[in-house]
Amino acid sequence: MKKITPKTDLVSLGKRPLTHSTFFELTFEMLMLAQAFLRCILPEKLLARLDIDGLTIAPKQMFDVMFKETRADIVYRVPIKDSATHIDFFIILEHKSFDDFWTILQVFCYVARICEREFRTAYEKGLVNKSYRLSPVIAIIIHHGETRFTGSIEFDELFYDLPEIREFFPKMKAILVDLSVIDESAIPNDPNVPELKAVLMIFKVIFSKEVGIKARDVFEELKPYSDEPKYRYLIRLICVYLATNAQHLKKQPVKLKQVLQTIVGEKEMSTLYEQWTKKGEAKGRAEGKAEGKAEGKAEEIIRTLTRRLESPSELLRKKINSIHNIKKLDELVDFAWTCVSLDEFATALK
Repeated sequence: MKKITPKTDLVSLGKRPLTHSTFFELTFEMLMLAQAFLRCILPEKLLARLDIDGLTIAPKQMFDVMFKETRADIVYRVPIKDSATHIDFFIILEHKSFDDFWTILQVFCYVARICEREFRTAYEKGLVNKSYRLSPVIAIIIHHGETRFTGSIEFDELFYDLPEIREFFPKMKAILVDLSVIDESAIPNDPNVPELKAVLMIFKVIFSKEVGIKARDVFEELKPYSDEPKYRYLIRLICVYLATNAQHLKKQPVKLKQVLQTIVGEKEMSTLYEQWTKKGEAKGRAEGKAEGKAEGKAEEIIRTLTRRLESPSELLRKKINSIHNIKKLDELVDFAWTCVSLDEFATALK
């Protein structure tokens, strides 16, 4: 299990924009938050078979070069109870801060890669025979964009509709947690793990005009735990995430400052307040938002090239991901659908 420690202070966190995806990884890699989230989301029959207390996070190195730039955000490995042999259950968490119709295709590729990797490991150990079975894998899509999620969560719906052969299409269904449409009263919550609701609420309201009011409520709920290092770290993490991404926060920092000042202290509160109100703050948030859009465009380009031609090389992937001009990326998205080879696409990048 990757341990998250409160070693990053507010000042060092604020040196660069804290993107949606980075905040997601830092929070959902927190052990108790992850366990509480799954207990709230997964069906009871499934939970009865899983040892959630034994949850670990699969290292990102488990994906090969093909997925180095488009890997799943988080993969949990959970032991299955009462099995004759040691079997793990994999849970993919895919985070989206924008509406991406092709998310289910992306997730399907991750599932296939996990199955391939697990099979290869078992084969190398001499465990593959007629009784060998692949480890179960499910996917959870967590969305919190400015609009509701409109993509399919069933893989077979992506294929050209031929009812006569639909039964032969590959099948996979993901669990969707769309925070943009969930009522606040229905947000997954565990009274013993207050960080779960706090993080999900921040994700839900990050684009809202009421973000200042809602964030203040979140900090009030975390205040009783603020003497504990992990909660002080989480509070600072949320602060920097808000400063980077909450476009409507600039008009509302004063009331929020009054609440936070009693939690993080005068010195650090002053630093945070400067981040929210300084002249360059709007630029920083714009850069953070642009970075998120660029990441989404780059992923779309790589998926299109892979689907139409072949998987781009690691070098080509790095070049695509190094582009941050949205207009240029839009042009490359169109070209990815019309180019005749990866060489032609690579030439266009020059």
